[in-house]
Amino acid sequence: MDDFLAQFRNKFIEDALDLLHQLESDLLELETNPKSKDHIEAVFRVMHTLKGSAGMYGFGYIEEYTHHLETLYDLIRINKLLLSGEILDLTFQSVDHLQNLLKDDELAQENNQYKHKWLMEQVSEQMNREVSEVLSEEVLISDEEETDEQGVATYYIKFIVSEGLLLRGIKLPNIFSELAELGQYELVDSGTNEEEDEIWGIYLATDQGKDAIEDAFMFVMDECSIHQVSPFNLFEKEIFLENSEHFQTENTPPNERLTILEAVEKSYQSQGEDASLFEEEPQEGLKDAVIATEEAVPLEEVLINAPEGIEKPSVEEAVTPDMTKDENIRKLQEVLEENQNLINLNLDKQAASRISVDAKKLDILMYLVTELVSVQSQFESGMNAEDMSTIEEVYHQITKLTRQFRDNALEMRLVPVYDVVVRFKRLIRDLSKHLGKEVEFITQGMETELDKNTIDKLAEPLMHIIRNCLDHGIEPAEERQRKNKPEKGLIKLTAFHSGNYVFIQVQDDGAGINPEIIRNKAIEKGLIQASDKLSEKEIYELIFQPGFSTANTITEVSGRGVGMDVVKKKIMEIRGEVEVNSEIDLGTSFTIKLHQTIAILDTMLVQSEDMHCLVPIADIQTCMFLPANEIEARNHTNTLMYNNELIPFVNLREQFHLKGTNPEEVRVIILHKQGEKFALVVDKIIGNHQAVLKPLGKLFRHEKIITSASRLGDGGLAFMLDINALNQAIGQKAS
Repeated sequence: MDDFLAQFRNKFIEDALDLLHQLESDLLELETNPKSKDHIEAVFRVMHTLKGSAGMYGFGYIEEYTHHLETLYDLIRINKLLLSGEILDLTFQSVDHLQNLLKDDELAQENNQYKHKWLMEQVSEQMNREVSEVLSEEVLISDEEETDEQGVATYYIKFIVSEGLLLRGIKLPNIFSELAELGQYELVDSGTNEEEDEIWGIYLATDQGKDAIEDAFMFVMDECSIHQVSPFNLFEKEIFLENSEHFQTENTPPNERLTILEAVEKSYQSQGEDASLFEEEPQEGLKDAVIATEEAVPLEEVLINAPEGIEKPSVEEAVTPDMTKDENIRKLQEVLEENQNLINLNLDKQAASRISVDAKKLDILMYLVTELVSVQSQFESGMNAEDMSTIEEVYHQITKLTRQFRDNALEMRLVPVYDVVVRFKRLIRDLSKHLGKEVEFITQGMETELDKNTIDKLAEPLMHIIRNCLDHGIEPAEERQRKNKPEKGLIKLTAFHSGNYVFIQVQDDGAGINPEIIRNKAIEKGLIQASDKLSEKEIYELIFQPGFSTANTITEVSGRGVGMDVVKKKIMEIRGEVEVNSEIDLGTSFTIKLHQTIAILDTMLVQSEDMHCLVPIADIQTCMFLPANEIEARNHTNTLMYNNELIPFVNLREQFHLKGTNPEEVRVIILHKQGEKFALVVDKIIGNHQAVLKPLGKLFRHEKIITSASRLGDGGLAFMLDINALNQAIGQKAS
């Protein structure tokens, strides 16, 4: 496959996955309200869009399957079939299958072959059921209570066919095939814009509405505009057809064509019709419909125009007015395929991960760029005049701009928590059915933003937490009745900001965690001794130990003791913390504390011997000086006195076995993490450092205390310390 086609094929896969995620949300809404016309229309449109686009990019099995689903939901939306729970379950399975087909479009995997055949049979079976078995007197209800049948209206589509559009591998005949399915259309206008891109004017009469037209142009919406110019089918009006040739010739000036359209309307009204042929305020649509350029270009010339450097076929080989629509489409396909092998772009083979960015953030970025250009000009003036005061001022401006660029770039990477949470609605729906439990899932603060990398890595730990809430937390309906609880359980996910952190909390109203059961199980597994005195918080921390589980039976969902240790590990990898609180018979809450962004951090740069390390500012409580001999005297206990309290410490020299002469005075950094205080002893505190963190290579794969590195101004490296791992190392040393 050519590189540029692979690029846009990957783009289709990304867009298709977005559509399927949205489809899941619509299906979940339909489970609550199966008569919602708006959501049924949304499902139908997704299937229609995927069907049209899949064929364009070579996903034949997806095109075939979505065509069947589209037909099924077409029967539902016109009240010939009742949406049942069986159909919804089948559609949920179809979403999973379509996601698999995006990875295995040739059905190379045997299980995908079997699933495809079985699902096709199931969909056909649903479509072939007797209408009398499924047809209900109840009709679909729109969320906006719009139950009137939509009539045929006429739309004008202005379509800009740019060079970039052709380079992207867009198959224009497929678009026109979709338009033919929507209704009756005519190419009536053409021209070029200032960039010399071709402009096509299309009239379309359809009863499918503007949304359906937008679906047909989904992948080229940036290149087209759609206006409704009449609430009627203009192609049925003889006077309109009689004048249609005026819109296909270069000899009729644009203003004259506008006059003709207005004359058509007056003639129509003179025949005794009450309604206007056009919209109440048609000028914008009409002008777009007739004024594409001051010098129109014949249609046949438009259809064969190619980008510069590409050989153009002759007019006779392209489409002609004498051909039928099918012949036009077929011939246009041949023309484009002939030119396609002449286009050779060096595009990246791998599709980049996309982030939707607010336009305001891009505006700020452009403003900063203009400021930078201005500062550069000032710098050049200062250099030419050898004016040190100007150069110093420019330095401060550059420092300010650098920080603003950094903040803006980080903000552009922020995405809402909703992007990860939306995936769990389907998980909860499937698991609750599997476990035979009714569960309501509610969310709050979904607009809260986190770094894209953090969001991606948060999915797995959140999934394990929610699965445990469903399996271990929420009780069966009978047990909830005995406890005077609602039969339907509750899981709530909340996200909110506090200071420089984002908190994500998952709560359930289930059975809660019994600390005594946890303690006894930990003793049984040898994790603690019977004589150990642990606080309730320390007992809850035991559930994060590898292999720990209180379940008496192993289920498909949980019970093997894997999962919660993954939660802790994954959250620590993104420099986060997790805390558990619970009350018996009231429920359990898991609270995750995260930095909003982890790419650039405010840190303190410290040094012991020749080794430089970084400590997050957010974890530092205070710093102090102590004589080195006082630390040496306490090495046997690894504790020091702070505010009349003994706290453990670790010496960076000893931790990394650094050799050299000990200083007479050391610096002690008091840290706090997860409610605990401990100290880090170093030779020097150099100062604040804004760290751009980079991952470490395989050489450091066994080093638990160092997580990443940052390059210093002199070219050296400073290593980022994992404060959680450091705290654990202190605890192990003390024990």
